[in-house]
Amino acid sequence: MNRMLRCLLAGALLLASILVSLCAQAVEEGGKSHLLLKKGDRLVVTGDSITESMCYSRYLELYLTACMPELEVSVMHIGRSGASLGAMKIWTPLLLLPYKPTLVTLCFGMNDGAYAAPNPGTVEGYAKNLRGVIGALHDAGVTVLVGSPGVVDSHYFTALRSPHTPGEDAAIYNRTLAGLRDAARDVAASSQMPFADIHDTMFSIMQKAKAVLGSEYPICPDGIHPSANGHLIMAYALLKAMGVDGDIGTIVVDMEGTATASEGHRILAADKGAVQLESTRYPYCYEGDGKSATGNRSILPFLTFNQELNRLTLRVRNLKGDKARVTWGVASRSLTSHELQAGVNLADVFADDNPFKINFQKADAAILAKEIFETRIKEVIATVSTQLKTPEDQAQVDALRTMLFAKVQQKAAGIRNILAPVKYMLTVVPEFR
Repeated sequence: MNRMLRCLLAGALLLASILVSLCAQAVEEGGKSHLLLKKGDRLVVTGDSITESMCYSRYLELYLTACMPELEVSVMHIGRSGASLGAMKIWTPLLLLPYKPTLVTLCFGMNDGAYAAPNPGTVEGYAKNLRGVIGALHDAGVTVLVGSPGVVDSHYFTALRSPHTPGEDAAIYNRTLAGLRDAARDVAASSQMPFADIHDTMFSIMQKAKAVLGSEYPICPDGIHPSANGHLIMAYALLKAMGVDGDIGTIVVDMEGTATASEGHRILAADKGAVQLESTRYPYCYEGDGKSATGNRSILPFLTFNQELNRLTLRVRNLKGDKARVTWGVASRSLTSHELQAGVNLADVFADDNPFKINFQKADAAILAKEIFETRIKEVIATVSTQLKTPEDQAQVDALRTMLFAKVQQKAAGIRNILAPVKYMLTVVPEFR
């Protein structure tokens, strides 16, 4: 009996060991398993005038092209001023499906709420239209990342339609948008589609920023349309919902030996604390100063973009002394030995200046030019399609669309050429008292 018990116990322990091993493997591989994007995917970013302003969509394309070039994701942007989800019924066959997307992000709701106080009928209509759009895209084999509406600015929004309480327009309409957020979450869940809570993310960051910088610090200077700072929050929420892990890479410098680097970064030469590298994977770079809302730099103290989505880690081994001067490109910082041993985020420490910034800014300008062209495509196709009705006419529309989409791909190739591998020096020099 004791022998049987021992055998059963040994078997149970073996089974437990196997299960623990499998769970550990699942955790280890889990960082990549939930990523929505696959290599070669085609992403369409769509929405209303907030999307048409070509800012958060630009940030998304910049991130996916510069920070994750190995995915080779194609991005197209389609926004339309004043649009609601009902307009998507027209856009889907005319523009979205011909582009053959694999993933579409939706960011509607600002206009769907009708700039009025919360109303169950408004929520029901929004949910109905959202189910229709998701259904049409799902039938075409497209994954839909359902984004909630954003927020209106707590200081600048005054456009609420009656009935309303003077001075409380923003609070009332943000409750309306919160109701649409809940509907978007429910529809996404029932449709088995991913969801991005843009509303809660923007609301929380807006409160934190205004508490420090003052109520007049604008997230949406006209009350509705975000500045660059608000658009970075939107891009953050969507990238997080895509499952992006934010690991740009790791560089390890041994002060008594050579250096190593992770995928996307190559050591060209190393002599103790002096390392020459070449990187194909860029850290995300910012624009503007630490105070102006017209650049996205000012929102970083309140948004964990660098910590969660933009980690290029430097670790230093065998450092003598309490501090070291780290020079990355032309910029230098004094960092403690403890910080360097634990690992510092170069993208955060050198957010204002780094070797990638010039190329990054050029790519930003090129993506803006590409999105302006995409906006013209939308206008041309919409105009031509309403006037040409016969099958022969439709064939001409298809040929025009094919030609224009080919131009988009040419522009995208030019952006990838701008984001060429960057060679740079990284040096670590001990500082002694």
